Amino acid sequence: MSKSLLFTSSSSSFSSRAVSAAASTTTTTTTTIPTLVSIRHASSKASTRRHIDPWAVAAARQKRAANISRQQELRAQREAVLGHPLRGKMTPFLDSLQPGRIGSLAAEASAKWESLSEQEKEAKMKQVREFLDMDIEKAAQTPDSPIAEMEVMNQDVDQKVNYFLSQAEVEESLRRSTRLVKPIPAEDRKSADPSDEADARAMYEKQTPTAREAIRRIVQLQNGNNKDMTRVNIMRCIEEFGRHNTDGKLGERLPIYDENGKQINLESKKQRVGPDTGSSEVQVAILTSKIEVLSKQLQTTSHKDKHNKRNLRLLVHRRQKLLKYLRRKERGGPRWQNLMERLGLTDASWKGEISM
Repeated sequence: MSKSLLFTSSSSSFSSRAVSAAASTTTTTTTTIPTLVSIRHASSKASTRRHIDPWAVAAARQKRAANISRQQELRAQREAVLGHPLRGKMTPFLDSLQPGRIGSLAAEASAKWESLSEQEKEAKMKQVREFLDMDIEKAAQTPDSPIAEMEVMNQDVDQKVNYFLSQAEVEESLRRSTRLVKPIPAEDRKSADPSDEADARAMYEKQTPTAREAIRRIVQLQNGNNKDMTRVNIMRCIEEFGRHNTDGKLGERLPIYDENGKQINLESKKQRVGPDTGSSEVQVAILTSKIEVLSKQLQTTSHKDKHNKRNLRLLVHRRQKLLKYLRRKERGGPRWQNLMERLGLTDASWKGEISM
């Protein structure tokens, strides 16, 4: 009885071990068999290489190069038409605003005087002495007088003097002063000394040209500082573009009518009192003169003058804002066209985004 129970227990344990061993062998065999997906993936790696025509590749590259070249050419043409936002076209008015313009004219006049011979210098000085006692208006009307030559030069060059003076005022004061210091002959000719009178007259003729030259150098604008030059440029911008002077020369903008046909821009017909010092045209002209001076200064100190570079950028953007406003208000009328032509500005000074 006991032997049979021992045999049955041993046989049952052996059978359980056999079943577990068989199960382990079946699991190992199932994991080693490759799946269908792995077979398909391995077969897809082998692909044929596509044929590339070298002539087609060369033609595509040539077409792309021609397209890029044409784009660059069109871009250069657009930039040339658009202009530069900072440097516009040079005009006679802008040329007269340059700081070294009057100094160069004075240097040319000095060189011309030095090129004359002694006889020509004496003739010129004699001519000056003859016209010293003449009235300033009469002397200016005489074609060969030095004052008339000076008036012609002022009209051609638009020369200005310092200290809020004009050339006519300087000449008038010199004429009056010359008359006051001129030696007066003695009333009693019996007691008069001819030698003393001759010496006084010679001293007068010698010192008069020196005094005139001293006064001329004192009031010369090139002997002043940049503040004086800026003040004169602002005055010239007010005289050139102020509406108290341009109202009679430029036509009015087209009238605006409302829905009922009533004109609504009646403000432009009001009479102006006093000089125009704050219109958009005057402000743009003043900003342009400052931009020209500052841009020339930054050509030599741009690598270290960061503050003035920022100031220049602010001036350009302020001018752009005023130009946009003026163009919208005047609708491209005569004032807008006159301003752009006189200042040499282009569309780049107000169109788009200006980055410097």
